[in-house]
Amino acid sequence: MKLLAPDATFDDVSPADKASFWRTDRHESLECLTATFRTHVFPPHTHESYVIGTVVGGKNVYRISGTLVRAGPGELCFVNPGEVHDAVPEDDGYSYRMIYPKVSLLQSIVEQSTGRRANAPVFRTPVIPDPHLWRRFVK
Repeated sequence: MKLLAPDATFDDVSPADKASFWRTDRHESLECLTATFRTHVFPPHTHESYVIGTVVGGKNVYRISGTLVRAGPGELCFVNPGEVHDAVPEDDGYSYRMIYPKVSLLQSIVEQSTGRRANAPVFRTPVIPDPHLWRRFVK
């Protein structure tokens, strides 16, 4: 299985696809991606970090741990570290915004929120419909 860093996956992007990757100076150098993929296909792969984000246009079709998922606007997407997933554009493709927080960052947030030691969270579902939170994420 291929382990991908978000910035290591765009060597073969066609002119129809666009991607912008950056790291912030805070939140443990949080990695961020905004992209439009009309033809780019991600083969099955994993990440060391979480993947959290949303589709802002079109539909992102992906298989995660053997389950086929279609995510669109108004939904939040979650991939746990080490979870095998791929991605394929459907119809005219999709545009999305993703962040790749380190395990230690989310564990720290859980501990600060609860006031006690905790393990890093595990997201039990890959897509959650929540238009309100979706709007806050895309701002």
